[in-house]
Amino acid sequence: VDVQLERIDCVEAAYTAVASMKSLADAKKISVQINGESSMATADENHVIQILVNFIANSIKFAPQQSKIKIEVLSSDDYVRLCVCDEGQHI
Repeated sequence: VDVQLERIDCVEAAYTAVASMKSLADAKKISVQINGESSMATADENHVIQILVNFIANSIKFAPQQSKIKIEVLSSDDYVRLCVCDEGQHI
């Protein structure tokens, strides 16, 4: 696996991931909301986007129609946490 570490804005990565999944979300009338301020981290941007796309796709797949998906970007001095929350059933 080729890893390209660089400083990235995790909120921008979230917007990129959401944009690539927009048609699937729209088909189920699912709204996707991103909460958080610009949060910088050292990471491989393509891998972060791919991980988010996977989580968003899973949320869309299992969330009911006309529901909501929230992506929260939380940061501290030491880390950035990305949370994908949906209204689907969980095990």
